[in-house]
Amino acid sequence: MFIVVPRTVTSWLLEISLIFIYFFSLHREMFFSSTENILLRAKILEVIFLHSCESLPELPLCFGKIIHFISNSTPQLENQGPEWQRWDEMLHQLIVLCLSFQAIITGHLRTPVIDRPDEILKRTPSLLHLCEDITESEVDHSLALLQQRMSAGAGSDRLFVLRSLLLTAVKR
Repeated sequence: MFIVVPRTVTSWLLEISLIFIYFFSLHREMFFSSTENILLRAKILEVIFLHSCESLPELPLCFGKIIHFISNSTPQLENQGPEWQRWDEMLHQLIVLCLSFQAIITGHLRTPVIDRPDEILKRTPSLLHLCEDITESEVDHSLALLQQRMSAGAGSDRLFVLRSLLLTAVKR
């Protein structure tokens, strides 16, 4: 006789991870840098940004969705630290999301495990969604909107890194 468990292991891990992230704010950066599963890290960051946006995009995780997060998200945890620090942490999380998504694409992680070795050996380009076709003007516009919402002087170095990461996606 089997016992039916209503939650999957993945959803349980995701819930535990989100609870950890919200309650232990001092260790968030360490948590993201130590999460070895790229898909899990990207999914956790996606859920965090979905909660910080007023309008929810109906897109899979792609560069278009990351652009939407840049344009519409606000820092979480309003009562933790000064405002510039929260914006800086949000920018760091956006950078980690971009890096994770680029690793997902280059590692063919959206392809079933059985088909992955063949794709890697054939050096076929990873499957791209339509929302991954972003332009330089979209990147600049979303970063300008973000900069208008940010407090003065917060995260200028991280904005440059984020712009560079997104522009490498444009040039693919």
